[in-house]
Amino acid sequence: MKKHQKPGKISYSKSDVAVIVPLHKTSFNKDEKISIKQLRLLKDYTRFIVIPDNLKNETFPEFKNFRKRVVEDKFFNTYKGYNQLLKTKEFYEIFKNFKYILIYQTDCLVFKNSLLEICNKNYDYVGAPEFQYNLKGETTKEFIGNGGLSLRKVEPAIKVLEKRDKFLEKLKWTIIQILYLPKNVYDYILSKPPRSISHILTVNEDIFWSFEAIRFNRNFKIAPIKEACKFAIEREIEKCMKMNNGKLPFGAHAYQKYNKQFWLKKLGLDNKTNK
Repeated sequence: MKKHQKPGKISYSKSDVAVIVPLHKTSFNKDEKISIKQLRLLKDYTRFIVIPDNLKNETFPEFKNFRKRVVEDKFFNTYKGYNQLLKTKEFYEIFKNFKYILIYQTDCLVFKNSLLEICNKNYDYVGAPEFQYNLKGETTKEFIGNGGLSLRKVEPAIKVLEKRDKFLEKLKWTIIQILYLPKNVYDYILSKPPRSISHILTVNEDIFWSFEAIRFNRNFKIAPIKEACKFAIEREIEKCMKMNNGKLPFGAHAYQKYNKQFWLKKLGLDNKTNK
C-alpha cells in the first residue's frame, strides 16, 4: 500500500479554486440535471465548462454563469481522448492562475460547501476511494480511485507532466539509438526482461494520478483513504459512511449507478419520481 505523506497547513480562499465541468453534449437527462443543480452550492467559486471546439458556439443555458474553455474535438470524441486530456500539461495550464481545480462530471452530486476545508489539507490529488477484496471478503487493497469528482492541485500536476514528458522524450531517442546498435548488442537487450512503460501512456487518467504521478514526483501528495471518504463516495457506501461517523461527504460520484436512492433521499427528493 502506498505510503501517504502528511499535508501542510495552508489557508486557501475561494478565489484559489476553480470548478470544472467537462461537457461533450448540450442536452441533459433528469439525473444529470439534478447533478448540475447541486452546483449552486459552489456558486461562490469561479466555474468553468470545458467543451470541444465543435460546441463552442452553443449557449448551454444550464451553465449561464459559467465561463467557457474550448479544447480540441479529439479530447471528447472518445473516452480515451478524454483520459488523454486530463494527462496533458496544456489542460492544467489553462487554470494555472488557480491553486486547485475541482473536476465535476455530470454524474456527481455535491452535498455541502466544504471544499475549502479539503483544499486546506493541501493534498495534490483527492478522489473517491476504491477497495479490493479477496475471496474471504478481506480488504486486500485500498486506493484513491475515480477522477470524475476529484480535487487536483494545479502546480504539482504540471510538474509531474513536465517530468513525464521529458522521460518519454528521452525514451524515444533511446529507442532510436537502440535501432542502430550492432545486431549482437540488440539481440542481447531483447533477451532481457523489458521494463514496461505502456501503462504510463495508456492507463486511465485517474489511475495515472493515483499510482504513476508519484513516480515522477516523490513529493506528490495523495489523500489517505479516511480523508478521501470525507471528500467523495462512489461505491462501498456503508464502509465509507462508517469511516465518516455517519456524516455526508462533500460529494458523490456516479450517483445514478451506485446508491442512487440513498443519495436522492439525502437531497430530499421523491424517490419514486427519480427511479
